[in-house]
Amino acid sequence: MSTAEDDADKAWMLVQTLELEHTRTVRSTAWSPCGKRLACSSFDATVSIWKREEDGLLALDNTLEGHENEVKGVAWSPSGRYLATSSRDKTVWIWDSEDDFEIAGILNGHAADVKDVCWHPLEEILLSCSYDDTIRVWEEEQASDDWNCIDVLKSHDSTVWSVAFEKFPENESDESALVKRDRLNPRLVSCSADKSLIVWKKLPKSQGGDGKWKNTAKLSDHTSRTIYSVDWNSKNQIVSAGGDDAVRVFTEQPGEGGDDVNSTVWNCECCVEKAHATDVNCVQWNPVRPDLLLSCSDDRTVKLWRYEE
Repeated sequence: MSTAEDDADKAWMLVQTLELEHTRTVRSTAWSPCGKRLACSSFDATVSIWKREEDGLLALDNTLEGHENEVKGVAWSPSGRYLATSSRDKTVWIWDSEDDFEIAGILNGHAADVKDVCWHPLEEILLSCSYDDTIRVWEEEQASDDWNCIDVLKSHDSTVWSVAFEKFPENESDESALVKRDRLNPRLVSCSADKSLIVWKKLPKSQGGDGKWKNTAKLSDHTSRTIYSVDWNSKNQIVSAGGDDAVRVFTEQPGEGGDDVNSTVWNCECCVEKAHATDVNCVQWNPVRPDLLLSCSDDRTVKLWRYEE
């Protein structure tokens, strides 16, 4: 894997600095699916909502208050209607953007700090991960509009820091023939302070399953430190990073049971041992260019990488 300093078509140019009213650290940001709104979560227990104006610049549109402690995660639903936020106060809040960000639900169930939230890419289903070592799956009950926990994933032995869904190439013809993947039932990967990654698969009732998420693979013994971040690209590659300052890429290969995803094997295909000078807090694949990767660290740098197979 190489840094992509000379691979960009254009140089980066600062367009705007947001004059935030936040009084503490800004922890995370998320664009709405339409690209017209930006949400920023902060340790001051608020979330600022910014709207893109006709001149292309962002203007403060709303400030969401209600969490009792730091807001750690923020994520928009696939439709763009709902915004989910997670907090150290052990709750997940869902805000309705079509109703001036009125509260659509306050989700209780986690026993500790909720580190992150992530929406299912095809359904209005929300996942949250926590210091209580679990991942919770939430779904809105249409009859009552209440959000209920429909599953709890418990295979990790320590804090679950981040989760990410499997992605697919836009054209099915670009799909790798090595492993048979199900576009209508994307898998999930999670990372933890227990130094492992877990790949989960939901077994739909339509396919004879119980609709619950199952642990289908555990990737461990590749690091001695907490894994803070994980992401999955459309080329079926998983990237992880954490407290050992390294960035790793894993690829899936057929196992003894052939190309079925329930029997495949994940291998660490690439490892940059000293990707940063200290902890790597986040890694993310480019959604359009699956060979490009961003990483950010406590060393105060953001690095752009190009993954060469």
